Amino acid sequence: MKLLGNNGNWDWSEGSEGKIDKQLCDLQKMYYDKKLSIWGTEGCDRCGSCCYVMGVGAVDKLPYTKCEYLDTLNGCESDCDLQDEKPIDCAISWDCSGEGFGKGTPAQRIYMMRTAVDILKTRTEEDILELLGQ
Repeated sequence: MKLLGNNGNWDWSEGSEGKIDKQLCDLQKMYYDKKLSIWGTEGCDRCGSCCYVMGVGAVDKLPYTKCEYLDTLNGCESDCDLQDEKPIDCAISWDCSGEGFGKGTPAQRIYMMRTAVDILKTRTEEDILELLGQ
């Protein structure tokens, strides 16, 4: 069963994917309240989703596209080639710990998880199941 394959359409019906989405939404609300990242950590877990979602005019990067400066390292985390010289657009990007600009709703935070798993491949479905305690 593919947990995250409904292309961002949050279906909370009685099907198994709907139940998992509801559990994830509840979990992300709890993490948001505790100021934890979408992965339940205190700081950035370097999944790279914020770099994918945000548009960055300074480097002509459109929203919802992979940035040419984003490296996904061995499918486990991301790294930015501009780390020391990031444009201001990047510096104010998504902050999934619930602080600052872009902390997002629980549903948006689930979308960030889906981006890491399905598009960037910096996380796996097993990471999602581990978060849910399954």
